[in-house]
Amino acid sequence: MTMKKFITSILVFTALFLTGCIHLHLGRRLPQDKLKETVVQGKGWNKILLLDITGFLNDVPANKPFAPPVTLLRDVKEKLRKASRDGRIKGVILRINSPGGTVTASDTIYEEIRRFKKEKKVPVVAQMNDVAASGGYYVAVAADRIFAQPTSITGSIGVILQKFNLHELLGKIGIANTPVKSGALKDLGSPFRPSTE
Repeated sequence: MTMKKFITSILVFTALFLTGCIHLHLGRRLPQDKLKETVVQGKGWNKILLLDITGFLNDVPANKPFAPPVTLLRDVKEKLRKASRDGRIKGVILRINSPGGTVTASDTIYEEIRRFKKEKKVPVVAQMNDVAASGGYYVAVAADRIFAQPTSITGSIGVILQKFNLHELLGKIGIANTPVKSGALKDLGSPFRPSTE
């Protein structure tokens, strides 16, 4: 057997072997990552769900090798839906440690918590840890009560729009702004004119 045939055989064998080892999971949990209950403290019939909302709030899976393909948004939805079917759940603690995230993911988690509260009629408490800002704070607002650590960084629901007003400077050097627009607010953030009411 020539060296070329030997290398080709090895490559073909490797390709056939690897095709059996590659699995794509599109948004589903891996078998080892199925939702499981863990007793943290105490004994008894009734339960409290500890729901961690940690990291950037979005609907994009982590881009890490061997990481579970379930996104934070999907994880929160699955856990709340499982808890809503469990008659032993008597309350929820949201443990939030998030700087926020996308508007849609933050709003969806907020609405999922509100829907859960309405259906289940159990108290939901938010515990702010290191950071609960922007979307993290927005998610906390869905709870009945919010507790923050003295060192928590929180606030800033929504966005800030900053703009420069350059119209006087440009007027001094003879530059005039003449916008052509299809709507009254199309040049809302323009630095070339002062803001109107």
